[in-house]
Amino acid sequence: MIEYRTYYFYSTAVSKVNILTNQSLKRELSLRLNIVKEKLIKDEKKQMKYEMIVLVLIALFDMLIIFSNKKYTKKKYANKFNNKYFRDILDDKIEDVSYLFYKELRSNTFKAAILELIRAKKIQYEKMDKDEFKLKLLVDPESLPTNESNLVKYLFLDKKEVTSKDLAKNESKRYSKIRKYRKDAIKEAKNKNYFETKCDKKVSRAYFSLTMLMIISIIGLLYTLCTHHFIFYTWIFYFFMPYLPIMSMIVIHDMNERTAYGEDQFFKYKAIKRFLNDFGKFDDKSLPEVHLWDKYLVYATFFGIAKKVEKEMKLRLENMNIDDDLLVTSFNISALDTISSATYSSSYSGGSSSSGSSFSGFSGGGGSFGGGTSGGRF
Repeated sequence: MIEYRTYYFYSTAVSKVNILTNQSLKRELSLRLNIVKEKLIKDEKKQMKYEMIVLVLIALFDMLIIFSNKKYTKKKYANKFNNKYFRDILDDKIEDVSYLFYKELRSNTFKAAILELIRAKKIQYEKMDKDEFKLKLLVDPESLPTNESNLVKYLFLDKKEVTSKDLAKNESKRYSKIRKYRKDAIKEAKNKNYFETKCDKKVSRAYFSLTMLMIISIIGLLYTLCTHHFIFYTWIFYFFMPYLPIMSMIVIHDMNERTAYGEDQFFKYKAIKRFLNDFGKFDDKSLPEVHLWDKYLVYATFFGIAKKVEKEMKLRLENMNIDDDLLVTSFNISALDTISSATYSSSYSGGSSSSGSSFSGFSGGGGSFGGGTSGGRF
């Protein structure tokens, strides 16, 4: 590749020669400059070959890391559960299910966890004027399991009840609480034996190797931009280099191998999701008892299909002449979205990006529960 200074000196020399009036001298210098130009082109092609070799080596190194991880994480356990549908209520916490599917907590995890607290009558929702609402704490936070206790402390801080306006305050306190909730939830989920431990260590080593490769690529990009003449293919080459390890990290992220238990649970929850998606296709007699439907909506909220499922449930209740007031479940998605929006804005308006990636916003499919309270249905 032509270095910037060499290209500058060459261009300057050409411009100086072109304005000479002595034709004999002009021809002689032009011939010499043509020799220089040929050498520069030759060196540029040579440099281009080196760059392609480097790019190929980086790509091969990336593929080697991916292949080694893929080979290591190749399934050892055949999936013994192959039913299309599964209707049983499993014992896993919703945060555990989120870790099983995504290895992190997402916005729907947060929504589903709040719904579970309301469904279990550990907190109570009361509608106020217009978009205003109130949450009441019905239990001692210290008596709750770790995940629920952390989530309650995040919502209520040290109070027994909070309004939607309260949730928009105390950003720094709420931010620290939500980080603790996330950290403890993932720590507990890791103890569920969903994934092979050795595989986690191997993936961590792969991440380290790819991170170092990405840093080297970025340094090479910056050095080239500072010292070389900037032409199109150079920009494409050096801009693309750092993205190879980044793309490899994305591929490796989902390679962790599930254990036999993790594999079984994963496909059972997939079957639950299929059952909820096809809820409207079943006849009334083949559906589970109505008192279980609110728990199904917790699952539906996590899977992002609560709006569809609640619509089917409402139609079924009408067909069975059952008043939805008899259920713990009520059908008002917007209330949960309001809570989510309030808590999200208070916790992440001044928060760092490390936690923001885990809860990427509280919009999307949700559901809501409540009933049996003086404040109306939720």
